[in-house]
Amino acid sequence: FLARAGKVCLVNRDRQALGSQRALQLKRRERQLRLVKRNKVEAPNWVYEVFMRLNAELFAGQLPRPTLKVGRPGKRWRSTSVFRPSLALIVISPDELSRGAQAVEASLLHEMVHQSLWVKTGRSEHEHGERFVAEANRIAKHLRWPLVTIHSERLEDWPRPV
Repeated sequence: FLARAGKVCLVNRDRQALGSQRALQLKRRERQLRLVKRNKVEAPNWVYEVFMRLNAELFAGQLPRPTLKVGRPGKRWRSTSVFRPSLALIVISPDELSRGAQAVEASLLHEMVHQSLWVKTGRSEHEHGERFVAEANRIAKHLRWPLVTIHSERLEDWPRPV
């Protein structure tokens, strides 16, 4: 009986641990959403139009439409844009917006490659490893751009000149 009671306690403790992990995940997501709402504004409609065009042309319409915001991507990223899969969100910096449509398109395409990898693998990949290079080169071939390698200088800036 004691062994069984001990086992029940362990099972309950495991359930509580799983419940608290889930609660932490939900709290983290709520905090992220509050930050997004507070620090970022909705992207102009033309940015959504660019997303839809690139999605149809380069990804066969397979990418779900994310929320597009304009704001600072965050302290962790030194980039001009970021894809946040847990929020289905792409953030583009106001600096990119001020540089014009071509800069926004380049940033959006870069983040769409990250989104494509997330859709295919179910994992968030912030790195610019082999999978990123393969997807970037698939698009580069389609657009007749130069190919990149994993050792390309400033690969994180793709598709801007590397």
